[in-house]
Amino acid sequence: LHAPDLAKAVGLSVPHLTALLKNSTEMTPHEYITQQRMRRAHQYLASGNYSLREVANAVGYEDADHFSRKFREYFNYPPRILMMRGRNRLQKSPGKP
Repeated sequence: LHAPDLAKAVGLSVPHLTALLKNSTEMTPHEYITQQRMRRAHQYLASGNYSLREVANAVGYEDADHFSRKFREYFNYPPRILMMRGRNRLQKSPGKP
């Protein structure tokens, strides 16, 4: 997803979309899109149900290594830590043998 695609989807020009987002969120379209992708990735990883590659692809990254670097830059910790915590939580949940 890119700013021109987002602008077209909502029927605005890129400059108009940028101004609206900047006024309401204090973010550029790129920053907003990145935030949404990282939040979604965080949810997927925390669930413990998905591999790093699956999460990367689900949030729009073709390369899991590139996604991993971007995730670390955004959250200041690697995605594998969150993924392992999610998997540990799943293994310890009640009702599991």
